Amino acid sequence: GLDFVNNKNRLKKPMVRKNSILEEVTWPEALDFVAGKLEHHQDGDYALIASARGTNEDNFAAQKFARRVMKSNNINVSSNSRPKLVNSLQNLIGTDCASNKIWELLDSQVILLVSANITEEQNVVSVPIKQAVAKGANLIVIDQRETELTRYATKWIRPLINSESVLIGGILRSIIDQSLEDHDFATEKCEGYDKFRNSLWDFDLVKVSAQTGISQEEIREMAQIFANAGASSILYGLETISDSHINDTVESLVNLSLITGNLGKKSGGIYPLFSGANQQGSRDVGCVPNLLPGHRPTASQGIDLMEISEACSSGAIKALHLIGDELFHNTPNRSEFLDKIKATDLLIVHESFASEVTEIADVVLPSALFSEKTGTYTNMEGRIHRLRPAIGPIGDEDEDWRILSQIAARLGSDDLSYSSSDDVLTEITNEVETYKTLQINSLDSRGHIRNPILNSSYVFSPIEFTQSKETLVNDQYPMVFAPGRVLFDADRDAGIVTENDLNTITRREVIEMNEEDAKEAGISEGDVIKILGEEFELTGNAHLNGLHSGMVATTALFGTLIESLNSSSEPDPMAKTAGLRLCKVRVEKV
Repeated sequence: GLDFVNNKNRLKKPMVRKNSILEEVTWPEALDFVAGKLEHHQDGDYALIASARGTNEDNFAAQKFARRVMKSNNINVSSNSRPKLVNSLQNLIGTDCASNKIWELLDSQVILLVSANITEEQNVVSVPIKQAVAKGANLIVIDQRETELTRYATKWIRPLINSESVLIGGILRSIIDQSLEDHDFATEKCEGYDKFRNSLWDFDLVKVSAQTGISQEEIREMAQIFANAGASSILYGLETISDSHINDTVESLVNLSLITGNLGKKSGGIYPLFSGANQQGSRDVGCVPNLLPGHRPTASQGIDLMEISEACSSGAIKALHLIGDELFHNTPNRSEFLDKIKATDLLIVHESFASEVTEIADVVLPSALFSEKTGTYTNMEGRIHRLRPAIGPIGDEDEDWRILSQIAARLGSDDLSYSSSDDVLTEITNEVETYKTLQINSLDSRGHIRNPILNSSYVFSPIEFTQSKETLVNDQYPMVFAPGRVLFDADRDAGIVTENDLNTITRREVIEMNEEDAKEAGISEGDVIKILGEEFELTGNAHLNGLHSGMVATTALFGTLIESLNSSSEPDPMAKTAGLRLCKVRVEKV
């Protein structure tokens, strides 16, 4: 998946559109052109989207360029598509990142994983989880999809879609009913306990069970397992949960950590699971529309990623600056995004490979890959890694912080007068409180972990019992498909066919389906059926089980993902691979 760094089909020279055609030009000519155009967009109609693979230095420079040079808070990073994952954490516990270190999970007695395909998206974090389970820890997975860690789970819970916050509310209510709470911690270390506790009376387990599809007994057992352990940790990605339900779910999970006294405890705590290579670092250095470097709030917030397309179409954004073509791949928003950004007066793109976005850009600036950069990344636990070039440049590509520095100079600004990435990092250590103890000269030898600054007093959130009115389906596609993927499946036969020196996995897919839904459709166990979505179809044998009505599910092998990567014509296929997203489908008997 990372052999794209050796791909020879790189963009090697800057290009400027002349007479409707992109033509190669020199760097000075391209930078002069960009600066000449941007000087007309310093009144709030400019937006910059930084790369999810950008270093801390790249993305610090990006936010500073947008704010100081272009006078715009319309700055973001392409991986920040679900900011609600952490927005409430800052107020509730004092930090918007993991409260504990990754390897503390090794000694967690209970690990609760909510809607996260962690072995693929954050694979390093899955290692201590597997090792903890091997040592006897209980793993509870709440997810409609079958993923690699469901195979390790003590309990795999598959709730009805968008009912996760209600399910966690039921667990909280059961903890109170069974007197399993850490009363001293909740009253002495936290604020708002009484109001929160009173809000739980709406979570009658009969109602919770009906809303979530999970039995009362399962809810009580989860409460006992989590609350009775010496150290319980929570990890959440909320990948299958609609955006409108994320805040409620996050607040409920924080409440669960607080009521059991696990916040601030070694091998306890809470871990939000970001997408993107450097989402945590990007937030730390202020490369998001609502935060300045050091997590200081902005006086006025810029537009979110999900608003970018409409802002370009309406004219609110006239100049769009993209560092990397990373937005909305494999989502229904992709075609809309491509159509609407054409309405901008100026589209600047930093990229390493030709793409659909470079084809419509006014300026294309060749950007260095991560393997050619010097800089730092910050992972979800606050560990700052040094990045050194592993390969040399192929053409005239450059690092993004330096490109922005040269454009800023041409616009008459000395705010980005850097001569090296360490100059940028030095400024970051001056502006970001948790980076001030970082010793740049020692990064290569021993790295650095910046410690989160937790509140001295945590905050409970009262929760509401809400019934989801949002639907993922329509008349044409009346069911929800939950795709899963595992590394190995010992229960099913699979073959391998070799052709042109390439191996292909052959096996019949099994499609899980609710018995009542199958009966209504005239489908019996083992029948050949077809799942049809908006952009895909899948054929397999029906397996009728206890899956919730209105859902179908399959579990693919990780090897099939590797096959698709190998056969892809994309120079960087991993960046454009679809995750395991829920989607609407219909089912037909073949």
